Amino acid sequence: MGAQPCGAPGLYVHVPFCVARCRYCAFASSVYDRAGAERYLVALAREAAGFGTWALGFGNGSCAESPKPKAESRPFATLYLGGGTPTVLPAELLERLCALPAIAAALRDAGERTVEANPGTVDAARLGLLRRAGFDRISLGAQSFDDAELALLGRVHRAGETAEAVRLARAAGFDNLGLDLIFGLPGQRPEGFLASLEAALRLAPEHVSLYGLTYEPGTPLAEEVKGTAPIAARHRYRYRNRSGARNGRAERKDFSPLRGSDTDSDSDTDADRTGTADGPRLRPCDEEAERDMYLAAVGRLRSAGYAHYEIANFALPGRESRHNLNYWAGGEYLGLGAGAASYLDGERRVNTGDVAEYCARVEAGRSPVESAERLGAEKRAREALMLGLRMTSGVDLAGFRARTGFDAQAIFGATLESHLAAGRIELASGRLGLTLEGLLVANAVMADFI
Repeated sequence: MGAQPCGAPGLYVHVPFCVARCRYCAFASSVYDRAGAERYLVALAREAAGFGTWALGFGNGSCAESPKPKAESRPFATLYLGGGTPTVLPAELLERLCALPAIAAALRDAGERTVEANPGTVDAARLGLLRRAGFDRISLGAQSFDDAELALLGRVHRAGETAEAVRLARAAGFDNLGLDLIFGLPGQRPEGFLASLEAALRLAPEHVSLYGLTYEPGTPLAEEVKGTAPIAARHRYRYRNRSGARNGRAERKDFSPLRGSDTDSDSDTDADRTGTADGPRLRPCDEEAERDMYLAAVGRLRSAGYAHYEIANFALPGRESRHNLNYWAGGEYLGLGAGAASYLDGERRVNTGDVAEYCARVEAGRSPVESAERLGAEKRAREALMLGLRMTSGVDLAGFRARTGFDAQAIFGATLESHLAAGRIELASGRLGLTLEGLLVANAVMADFI
């Protein structure tokens, strides 16, 4: 399957709140509090009403000076409500969020409407509300089916809660459900990760995403790995009963299978840690073990009927993420909220990821945009190739030329020849794509084309 940009843009809305921040998370997020969430929703509504709809273009820098939106004239193709953890919001705030005009329009008109959720923050009431509002796809951040691994990651749900969350989502009417898993944890072995994968498959999701753990600068896990902080004596979290909210959601969106791109810590294996004068430290998973995990998972998912359509993503026929396909096809998208990115009319912009700063800027009638870049024709072509290589279907060279005006073999020259000779990229029937070896070092390969 070749990804094609949607005729209309996608809409991404960021809800930055979590019950607790995961130990690997570097996303724009903060711990939920009611007053902060209410303030954020007011700012989000003002951003959307002031200059948030893509029909207005990017010429406006001030919320106060922007014309009224005309979302109905150019509807969104997809909607993705992500975070953070949208389902950390109580029902009344979720209702308020869904009623914002831009979101309500997308819930009415978009062809796919996804909400992210953490297994520990869903209940029948929230899921029923979201389904009635119009969401037709849900992505659950399972990450692991091993309680010790979940605690190491700082997740605030237990493995058994994922199965219950899937049961509740199905009962609410979600027939398109995805599960996310993380592999390459410190001390993790292939058989351990594959046990989590089998647990996920028993829940019969329509979509599965596999993410290799990355150590983002400044996160607790990264500090422990580089030896600047000792491993906590216990990775312990207080769990509340089903009536209480608990969560911690975020995984990185850029993926390369290998990094080249109440549980006690003494349950960890010797492979997790190395001794120092200050105490034990975390040690990353062995790269060979990561490779084995990824390759075994690819084989298992394919044998279970899932198409491997993008580096990290697998879906039953017709259940690919349309919102993400639009990203990888180089389509347009509008992002609303703290840390959200947009790409429209050849311009990319990113909002400030600081939640308080985002609110303050919008309240003052100023743009929350922190950075903006207008892409030239060649840079757009380079990004189109890089994004297209994420797809296992690869890049159709004739289509690439028609769309960008550039001959890929001409502009990438020696870089392309180098990867072809090394067996990381292959050219067959007019299509350029990553080989299996290339998939294993995908980020490094794609970086060479930017």
